[in-house]
Amino acid sequence: IRTYMLDLQLKAFSLSEIKEKSALKAELAEALQKEKFAIEFNGIDGSAAVKDKLAQIAVSKEVLTETLYTLVANLFKTKLDQLHRLVDCLKSILMSRMQEAKFINMSAPEDIGPTVGVKYDFKGE
Repeated sequence: IRTYMLDLQLKAFSLSEIKEKSALKAELAEALQKEKFAIEFNGIDGSAAVKDKLAQIAVSKEVLTETLYTLVANLFKTKLDQLHRLVDCLKSILMSRMQEAKFINMSAPEDIGPTVGVKYDFKGE
């Protein structure tokens, strides 16, 4: 279980780097989308509502890119959260096994060791 926990923690470490890079890409895509929107908005003639709609159409690719990177970052965040929950579960299992072994060792008198000349009689005699 300890080896499995270590392996999961190492995978979580590598996934967290990918998640952070995805979040960065989403932020960069949002910045590029806002920049292109401003350029398009200023370059279009007409009323503010018309300019807004035409600029939104012009930056639709950037909006989709931002949404995609945000989705990827969120998926990795979910996977990381689940990995950490799994490791916590394995820790609980390991602790309960250790506790169980401790109780078994404490309650079994034959496990204490050989006793010379003493015979255990559990009937009270």
